Amino acid sequence: MRVTKLCFGFSVESDWSRKWREFSGPIKERIDPCQLHTVLHDEDRDIEDVGGNECDRQLNAGWYRFLNKTGIRMPTTCPPTDTRCGTSWPGWLKGVHPTVEDGIVARTVYFRRRQNCKELAEHNIERNYGPIAHGRINFKVGQKHYMHNQLDRDIEDVGGYECDSQLNSGWYRFLNKTGIRMPTTCPPTDTRCGTTWPGWLEGVHPTVEDGIVTRTVYFRKREECKELAVHNIDVKNCSSFFVYFLRPTSKCTYRYCYSSK
Repeated sequence: MRVTKLCFGFSVESDWSRKWREFSGPIKERIDPCQLHTVLHDEDRDIEDVGGNECDRQLNAGWYRFLNKTGIRMPTTCPPTDTRCGTSWPGWLKGVHPTVEDGIVARTVYFRRRQNCKELAEHNIERNYGPIAHGRINFKVGQKHYMHNQLDRDIEDVGGYECDSQLNSGWYRFLNKTGIRMPTTCPPTDTRCGTTWPGWLEGVHPTVEDGIVTRTVYFRKREECKELAVHNIDVKNCSSFFVYFLRPTSKCTYRYCYSSK
């Protein structure tokens, strides 16, 4: 079993005292993560800590800060051994940390195993620095994503009680073939897509040139096409298919659907 864990090191940067300014990165943020984030208090995450078998398998996707004090950040060099950070697969950030002016930048986290400093990679760790350090694990759009292979997600499928309340947040693609996308009109009834609350995307799909755009997903119930809304669904055109950054629904039986038309 792989035991991987994000770690921190210690250094100080003079411009950390500057005020945080509004993000202007490639992905629009709906919150200020310098103010709203989760603190990882585990002191054994220190890259100087030796031994342990902890891991981040159950870590929720989101913005994180290491400890509640300044000068703490992820290390940017390979750990000296694979038995650091309270684990046997310690993680480190490839590349320099950004300045406040850089906004959000994308980096890769590698995990060391035995003599291999790059045994496993998590792509597109996004970071922005103001007075604190924080990060988000995110799949590389269009290259690493989950696949929805359930044929009953078709908006033409009738009946069922499936839902997405246990869905892991992340980038998703519907089926492994072209021409598949989320429907952009209200389902004809509420008994489609293998559920009783089928979801549909409001707005047009982006072109490749548009990059990542933000849309809202609505779920139909009985005669109401917009019974429930999931806002800020990111969508990207990967040339031959679309990917969607989806989050778990609040309860059953809300479900994300696809259309081949």
